[in-house]
Amino acid sequence: MEQLVSRLEAVTNRLEAVASRSGGGSVKVVADDDPAWFDDFKEYNAKTLTGFVNSTIALGGDLEHLGKLVDDAFRSHMTLLEIAAHHNRPSQADFEALLKPLSEAISKVQDFREKNRSSKQFNHLSAISEGLPFLGWVGVAPKPVLYIQQMEESAQFYTNKLLKDFRESDPKQANWATSFIQLLKSFSGYVKDHHQAGLTWNKEKPAATPAALTSKKPTISSKPAVPPGPPGGFAPPPPPPVQAPTATHTSVENHGAEDSRSQLFAQLSKGSDITLGLKKVTDDMKTHKNPELRNQPPVKSSVLDPKPYAPPSLKKFSAPISKPVKKPAVFQLQNKKWLIEHQEGNNHLEIAQCNDKQTVYMFKCNLSTLHVKGKVNSIILDSCEKCNVVFTDVIATFEFTNCKSCKVQIDGFAPTISIEKTDGAQVFINPACLESQIVTAKSSEMNICVRKPDGDFTEYPLPEQFKTVWSPASNKFLTSTMDLNL
Repeated sequence: MEQLVSRLEAVTNRLEAVASRSGGGSVKVVADDDPAWFDDFKEYNAKTLTGFVNSTIALGGDLEHLGKLVDDAFRSHMTLLEIAAHHNRPSQADFEALLKPLSEAISKVQDFREKNRSSKQFNHLSAISEGLPFLGWVGVAPKPVLYIQQMEESAQFYTNKLLKDFRESDPKQANWATSFIQLLKSFSGYVKDHHQAGLTWNKEKPAATPAALTSKKPTISSKPAVPPGPPGGFAPPPPPPVQAPTATHTSVENHGAEDSRSQLFAQLSKGSDITLGLKKVTDDMKTHKNPELRNQPPVKSSVLDPKPYAPPSLKKFSAPISKPVKKPAVFQLQNKKWLIEHQEGNNHLEIAQCNDKQTVYMFKCNLSTLHVKGKVNSIILDSCEKCNVVFTDVIATFEFTNCKSCKVQIDGFAPTISIEKTDGAQVFINPACLESQIVTAKSSEMNICVRKPDGDFTEYPLPEQFKTVWSPASNKFLTSTMDLNL
């Protein structure tokens, strides 16, 4: 309400100043049909968004290129808001076409982060990649503020890392991280004030179409002015009133209605004589009395004849199936962690140079084999299917999680072997590894294969079924495994 009052006061002062300067001459008034919410956004864009882009580019390195991509996303976002300020809500298909440039700009930022995982500014890239999708609030209804807050929380995970690393050593980096979170918070406040139920459209204008993206939109300074008024500053005369229907036209319509009513009453007044005008049906016109009529071929039905009733057919509804997005394969050392992700049919994965401070993480791989030559701290297989791992020693644990039909061969020693939420796990060990601790949970088809002196293996299935009975002696339930080796 305070913003509205201040805007009205500003307009009033401007008109008074123009009137005082004009005297008896003509007054030129500049037309501005931008709604108030778009004026506020332009001010926010100039102060906050543009400043953040400049500070991002100033950090240099990979952020210099990323800042340009962010600037493209902000421009696409502003173009969409400008279309909404001058058009009514489009159809769903047209709205998706209008969103396409913004979606592509955001995807370029996220792709740049994925292609530069080894960058020294990876936390910077990740903060932008996780937070920039807040621009997609334009397609969220009825609570876009909650969506922006979710993007803020995702970005804050990485900005907190930056604050921890650079708060003392490089305040410029820390200030950049803080400014991005403040940007998200302030924009959330703007959306709450002007677009609380979703993007606001101009209901007084025609519906937006994809052609609005390519049409040249006038800038604020180039908007046409209203034609000058008459001398003396007086307002132009009002338009002439709409002419009312003439009495002659009304009388003609009433006269036609009276004629049709009089004809109807004249026919009703005939009584039983109303049927005298009907034509009599003779015997030669009757089918049951005229054999020639029965021998005639049937008359073909016309296309215009009514069709017999048929119940409406029910269309089978099937929900759209989204195709899984194939992500690029990853095989790299990040800090002290080997990342092997999204490998497909690769049986030549090998880690030759490693040490006991490094960990190995294999995620969502399929039909692949990994060979770790050396001692590492731990190895984890997560969401892999039909994969094999061969290693020598681990200091902590080897772990299966959410895997299917996977195998591991331990040539040395592993203190702990963990199998969790896995269907189909085979562990090949040597006698030196018999002292290992094996922990299982929510898994099935688990086998431990122990190497014999002759090189063959003896297979021992791990129990999957448990039996629980009540013990009166201990006054509690006792659970024991079902022996599968009997």
